[in-house]
Amino acid sequence: MIHFFQPMALWAMTGVLIPVIVHLWNDWRGRVLRIGSVALLTGASRRVSWSLRLTKLFLLFLRCLLVIALAGLLAGPYVFRNSLGKGWVLVAGHRATADSLVKMGFERHVLDSGVNYWEAFRRMDSVAPAGVPFFVFTPGLVSGFGGVRPVTEREVHWEVYPVGDSVSEWVEGAYRVSVDSILVVRGVSGGTGTFFRRERMARFEGALVDTAAMVVMVDDGGDARRGKQIRAALKALGEYMGRRIREGSSGTVVRWRPEWEEAAWDGRLPVVLGELIFRRGVSDKDRRVIDPGQVAPVRVGDVAGGVPERVDWRPVFWGFVFLLFLIERIIVFRYDKA
Repeated sequence: MIHFFQPMALWAMTGVLIPVIVHLWNDWRGRVLRIGSVALLTGASRRVSWSLRLTKLFLLFLRCLLVIALAGLLAGPYVFRNSLGKGWVLVAGHRATADSLVKMGFERHVLDSGVNYWEAFRRMDSVAPAGVPFFVFTPGLVSGFGGVRPVTEREVHWEVYPVGDSVSEWVEGAYRVSVDSILVVRGVSGGTGTFFRRERMARFEGALVDTAAMVVMVDDGGDARRGKQIRAALKALGEYMGRRIREGSSGTVVRWRPEWEEAAWDGRLPVVLGELIFRRGVSDKDRRVIDPGQVAPVRVGDVAGGVPERVDWRPVFWGFVFLLFLIERIIVFRYDKA
């Protein structure tokens, strides 16, 4: 089945009316016939030819076909080629692209929404026949991807798509900072990240506040310098959030990560720790969008892939257009000589 990169260009096929109108106009005017000495006079009579010759009809057909071929060339034709046959389409939600692949013969499977997409992919990867290609369609929220990026031997094409709500807001917590005032921390999550902002207000009747200190356990990996940076960041975070944070042998574990090195030097480490510590059950509110380049599983081995490959047919159409044009010129040349 032929597909097109720019299907709107197919409207150019309406240009077939041009050679038809020109052909009928020429037949209506007829050919000028000059006889003897009358040919030397101006205003010679014209004789109209009403008969249509077979050659002219074939010429009309060629010109119409040439216009259609040019319109197809502008639309950018291509076909799918799959060397291993049909594969599996894994979807989390309805996607029009997935439906088109199913019509081509791919098997449709639904990813388990109860786990993150990488874990659901591992389950499908373990039960699918070896060498069967995967087309995966999932939302692009960071909250849907957790753990270690999967590794597979099969060919995988993973597409992420945006969700409806681009921003979410919620109350992360309320903390008492004095006898008559509280600090309300609100979370805001969007495509570029999750942020917390605080608002101090007078304590009102029925306000639920958290007065307990948050206990964290610092794991610096045996590096005292890193431990000092973590503790300083926790102190700054507690002052900003209005929440007492103390170190203990239990509670949330703060373990040094190599990617924190840059954040420790440019002052972003308190923000990074805030997202780690104060994110309690907000995965459903997390609207951060993952980088598509970090989604697809890592492929190992040298297994031939079967994902449909787009084969560009524009060179074929170029050759067809040139052939039609050449034939049309030859016929016109012979017709003029006759």
